[in-house]
Amino acid sequence: METMIIVGIVILLLDYLYYRFYLSNWKTRLGNSIGIQEINFNNNNKNTLKTLMTNFLNERVKLLDNMSYTDWIDYNNKNILMEFEGRKYYSFIYEKDMDFDNKNIQSNFILRASYQKELLNLDFQDETKQVNHRYIVLGQFPTNPELINSMYYMDEIINGCNLIDYFWEDPFYKRAVQKTAFFKRFSKKFDQSTTISGVIGIGYSSEDLDYNYSDIYLNYVGIPFFILNFIIIFLLSILIFYCSNKNKKFYFVKPIAMLVVLNLFLVNQLSTIGTLTDIDLEQSRMKEITSSTLGISFLVAVNIFVIQSIGRKKGVLYSQLYSENIFVFSLSLIFLLFSMYKDSNYTEIEGLRVKRIQNQIFFNLSILLNFMVLINYLFFITKRENVIRL
Repeated sequence: METMIIVGIVILLLDYLYYRFYLSNWKTRLGNSIGIQEINFNNNNKNTLKTLMTNFLNERVKLLDNMSYTDWIDYNNKNILMEFEGRKYYSFIYEKDMDFDNKNIQSNFILRASYQKELLNLDFQDETKQVNHRYIVLGQFPTNPELINSMYYMDEIINGCNLIDYFWEDPFYKRAVQKTAFFKRFSKKFDQSTTISGVIGIGYSSEDLDYNYSDIYLNYVGIPFFILNFIIIFLLSILIFYCSNKNKKFYFVKPIAMLVVLNLFLVNQLSTIGTLTDIDLEQSRMKEITSSTLGISFLVAVNIFVIQSIGRKKGVLYSQLYSENIFVFSLSLIFLLFSMYKDSNYTEIEGLRVKRIQNQIFFNLSILLNFMVLINYLFFITKRENVIRL
């Protein structure tokens, strides 16, 4: 018993050290993995980028004086990038689908030049739908469908250009971001009766949306939730310890291994980074957990059969396996019931999110415990005592 208490204290100490020196710095590590330093570079050099980008746009529009429209579009697609201190920034061109200006008439804009070749020649409305559907967070921060229309009619007051912030994706890092873009109108007489106009722009990522609004599960559910689960897991390991055959060498290894594995799994679940969601998404995830509990009923039935099969055998070995499986299976059912608990008295999304995460962790712990019962059954069907001498 003293051994288990010492091991439990050591594991708690290791959990604290993991949180203190690693998990609490999760945002720094996340930032290093998704290119936040690039965004910081952009924000620190925004004045220089303003000059470079507006000059870039003015030079590109100037090229139209001596080039046909189609040659100009082809040139921009082949030279879509601007580089600054090793960083790359892509430009874009939208063509207005009407040959006259009327602020009272909603215009469509077609993408003619872009780094994102899969979106070329799409109407901006369709382009926006594609991009917004790629990222959960853009469901909360959708791109304004009138963005290009607004650009087209804005005054050009910054070195012959203007700027606007909007939500989009960073195609280099495949992240949902807030972009700051400089833009400029262009027009080119195509023939005697047709003038083509539109918007050319270039911008940089100024914020990463998931980075700004995500958090780890531990910060949602809190330390008391971890302590509660750890105590339950520790009590299970104590019961397994008392079920062990004290006449065997290293009889304490199995309960310690179970305590370590379950604790690692719990810590791993609490270290998960959760992104921004809405009420509909959280409710759908809750429904998914509920529907999954119906699917686990088959596994529960299998484990009942396993326990009954082991219980029919006589001997110290089978008695030990039977007792272990009873306790493990009982705890798995408790976690499963916890995961099915409902509370509909929510006044905001934060409460719904916390409850969903708690139910998700309870459900996953139940799955792991059911899996442990099956592992014991594999020992049982070998009918070899030396297999489980631990």
